[in-house]
Amino acid sequence: YLEPDLEDKLQTATDYDELAYYWT
Repeated sequence: YLEPDLEDKLQTATDYDELAYYWT
């Protein structure tokens, strides 16, 4: 079980990874 804030950080990291992928 992940705490909400930690889960949000992981989701944000995933979003940044997707942006980095599309923007390269």
